[in-house]
Amino acid sequence: MTANVERFEKELERLNRVETPDWLKSYRLKAMARFRELGWPDKRQENWKYTSLKPLSEKTFVVEAVAPAFSQATLEPLRIAGALELVFIDGKFREDLSRVRQEKGIEWKSLRETLRGKSALTDLTGRKAEENNAFTVLNSAFVSDGVWLRIADNMRFETPIHFLHYSVSGSLASHPRSLVRVGKGASASLVETFAGRGDCDALTNSVTELDLDANSELHHVQIQESAHPAFQLSRTLVAQGRDSRFDSLVVQFGGQLTRNELEVRLEGENAQCRLDGLFVAGGDAHVDNYTTVDHLVPHGSSSQLYKGILGGSSTGVFNGRVVVEKNAQKTDARQTNKNLLLTDEATINTKPQLEILADDVKCTHGATIGQIEEEPLFYLRSRGIGESDARSLLTFAFASEVLSRVGQAPIREHLERRLRLGFSRVGLAGKEMP
Repeated sequence: MTANVERFEKELERLNRVETPDWLKSYRLKAMARFRELGWPDKRQENWKYTSLKPLSEKTFVVEAVAPAFSQATLEPLRIAGALELVFIDGKFREDLSRVRQEKGIEWKSLRETLRGKSALTDLTGRKAEENNAFTVLNSAFVSDGVWLRIADNMRFETPIHFLHYSVSGSLASHPRSLVRVGKGASASLVETFAGRGDCDALTNSVTELDLDANSELHHVQIQESAHPAFQLSRTLVAQGRDSRFDSLVVQFGGQLTRNELEVRLEGENAQCRLDGLFVAGGDAHVDNYTTVDHLVPHGSSSQLYKGILGGSSTGVFNGRVVVEKNAQKTDARQTNKNLLLTDEATINTKPQLEILADDVKCTHGATIGQIEEEPLFYLRSRGIGESDARSLLTFAFASEVLSRVGQAPIREHLERRLRLGFSRVGLAGKEMP
């Protein structure tokens, strides 16, 4: 895969010719050197055992392009009613398309604006993304835009915050970085959407860093519905302080190759996290979820529920890892992965993992793989519902358990609408679908 590294290096040379602070040029070059050391991930690495990057490696991407004209109306179905909304087209912040306003207790800037200053990226977060992940390092090498956002201490921010990323240029690689901090005793809801034009074969390689201070709460939803030719790589890093709560929902139903990595560190006592996921794939799409929950201190709790729905000849991966460190006594950790295969050609690889170094814990994990059961299918058909519509109803019911756990009505209703469209794309939606 050396050719891929060399192509990215040439693109970085082009990017650094643009007026850029010296510290940022140095930061990018150091990250690119690290990317060359790490190399392109392949299936010989345990974390990538079930995901081949060959379709991605065969393409050549640029990192700068003039976005073609597109109808702004295409963004409307992706918007969330009443949200504070920041829109990014091909990885670049567009204030003219955003719906932003001054709100008490919240401060935000586009990362492009922030990077013009003298502070290194690591100074903005108080920590930095790990340097042993090739695509995180690649994101650092090309970082140029994204979001820097802070919720003030004790601020209960009720308005949904929405980062809307939309790709319109073909063969373009964008590398957005989002840096979010929730202050002590504060709470907020954040939605990240990644979508694109139907014929767009772009690569989106995003990194999101979420820091939760003591007694804070963050509800985070990530929606990945890029067009089938597109590639979506996403990594979310979460650090939780004492008595904090983090709720995550990842919904995926698009893209030729989608890989989501979610890593949560419970760094303060009594921290809680709940990780939910729903992935829907059809055709020859491939979707991969890799989660890690690291319990570092006592009295933490975590739960995971990921569901997969696979049709056509699609493939799915769930690799969930829970680590309970030696000092993390009284930990309560649960992990479940349930998968529904709609065809004989669809495939799922599931690998739940527990690594327990403490001795006073409650930890469980499990996975199931199955098809639509005949008894409820017969029940619906006996009441005059056609087989195709009955299957759609049962499939939607399987998915809705995850969506029903979303507390905010505007976000939940938005997700249900997008899910119906996602089902239609992969041929699952019947006329009887609710």
